[in-house]
Amino acid sequence: MREKDVHVGLEIADHEIRLVVGQFFNTRLNILKVERVPSSGIQNTQIIDQNAVVQRIKTAVEHVQATLGCPIERVVLSLPSVGLSRYVRRIVQPIELSVQLNDIKKIYREALRTEVPEHQALVNLSISKSVVNGITMRRLPINEICDSLSVDVDLLCADKEMVYRYVQTVEKAGLQVIEISLDSFASGKEASLFEKSLEQYLIAIKAERQSTSLSLFAKGKLVSSENIDTGTKN
Repeated sequence: MREKDVHVGLEIADHEIRLVVGQFFNTRLNILKVERVPSSGIQNTQIIDQNAVVQRIKTAVEHVQATLGCPIERVVLSLPSVGLSRYVRRIVQPIELSVQLNDIKKIYREALRTEVPEHQALVNLSISKSVVNGITMRRLPINEICDSLSVDVDLLCADKEMVYRYVQTVEKAGLQVIEISLDSFASGKEASLFEKSLEQYLIAIKAERQSTSLSLFAKGKLVSSENIDTGTKN
């Protein structure tokens, strides 16, 4: 098993730790292991006993390592969409001849310099619309000939204290967080909700034991997410 091809997703739910391990083979991601370990220390979406959560993360990792025989050192961390806010920024990028991947990277770097409110942290960036030669498109216009590229970038932010707390907890468990994503954004991508919401408004419901989140998708965008302190055991 080539360790560099193995990817691990981690979610800290209100009653358990979830690990999903996958490996890319011929451009496809094959799921190798799904590990779920009961955990305390979470009240709704807040980590109230960090040590308890850290120990259960370590237990989940140990189970996976024993089963697959490879070390788990880095993870992609899923975050609850608490205090989600969406900001839109239009960025115009000059183009020399045709749109190249490097031009898209420059747009993302510029978007990352956007100032957000002090109490929030930028988690996800998404180009929702591109305009080339007066034509609007949703796909990235790679190799399109033009003088400039105009894009609308969605900046999805969450509560800063929550984001830092979750990342800190995972790092205390001995893992490196290589990427973070809001759970609503990740599930929207996985279930193709962005594309489906072009024709009709959609609400994605995620019901945990202590809380329930409702995320609104409309016109190809994640518009908002609300968290209710009522779950399947209330």
